[in-house]
Amino acid sequence: MKNLSLAVLMIALSGAFLWGLWTRKSSRIPSSAPIKPTPNAILQPRQIPAAQKLTQLATPPVRQKVEILRQILKSKNDNDPRLDTEFNHLSSESKQALEREYSKFPPEAKNERGTVVFLIGKNLATQEDFDFLTSVVKENPCLSLADCSHKDGDLSSHDNNGVAVTLEYSQIVAIKALEKYMTTHPNDSKALDVLHAAEHSNNHIASHMAHALVSNPVL
Repeated sequence: MKNLSLAVLMIALSGAFLWGLWTRKSSRIPSSAPIKPTPNAILQPRQIPAAQKLTQLATPPVRQKVEILRQILKSKNDNDPRLDTEFNHLSSESKQALEREYSKFPPEAKNERGTVVFLIGKNLATQEDFDFLTSVVKENPCLSLADCSHKDGDLSSHDNNGVAVTLEYSQIVAIKALEKYMTTHPNDSKALDVLHAAEHSNNHIASHMAHALVSNPVL
């Protein structure tokens, strides 16, 4: 009987303790500001605009490179000396930032995209660099300068040869970068993999250039 009374007393004390703990927590929440549940609040990551991401996540040197690139592209000056002086020995982070800039341009922005490929191509080092070039050479063919998804006229005529080259500008720049790279890295497997991808792509000019380079490697 004594044990039963002791057990009842312990249950009563535990209940009182838990009730007091709950009332203390509840008192921290103002009654005038009830909590409204937000569906999937935990599952929804905060979306950060791309420009804000660059500001928040990139280091100052990386942000500087991107800003210089944007200035050059905005000026449309292909002879800007900074192309030769400000983009040498790029870090992996800088190259990744430039690749993100590339992806922002529409496929019709030939000069802008080709400039980025040129800058990455003069800094080839890691597998990621060659993966980027592979993605470039494997892009779908651009059918016209106004709209890459729609063919505009007959590009097989002699008068349109210049247009045909412009349509494959990014791919051609990539092949030329590989050609230069292989003068000091002959038979490099990473470079050859990109050339084989270009060789079997539907970008005909780049495909022929890649085939010629694979058939007659630079010595």
